Amino acid sequence: MAVGLTAHAADEETFHQGPYSAAEQALVDRNLVMEMYRPTEPSGHMLGKMKVTGNTKPGDHSDDVVIFNFGREDAEAAKSEGSSMATFNYTPALAEQFLFAEGWDKYHHDRFFTRAYIQEGMAAFTATAKELASKHSNQ
Repeated sequence: MAVGLTAHAADEETFHQGPYSAAEQALVDRNLVMEMYRPTEPSGHMLGKMKVTGNTKPGDHSDDVVIFNFGREDAEAAKSEGSSMATFNYTPALAEQFLFAEGWDKYHHDRFFTRAYIQEGMAAFTATAKELASKHSNQ
């Protein structure tokens, strides 16, 4: 599992759009969000806790956060794109550039989710390209 903490400027538009409960909206407004990469679990958001560790002052405690997950639905979209590009004989470099541009747009310039999108898409691209190459070599 990979976890990324993000800090967005209060006026910065992100892909983290509601609908939110009042408690979730208050956390998003305060930029208390965390991003996770769990592609076998559903995409979406949930409330969670972030525990403060290390050199803490008395009175430090856990804070509530909104957790956004790069999940199954996000991964499937990326895999579909990657596999499709291998089928149409894209080069690996072109496929990665395309996935970057698509993820960057889809996730409103969120680096964590864009990188996860590229990772899933390129894994599918590589697997499909290998499968197609072995089919051609067996003919």
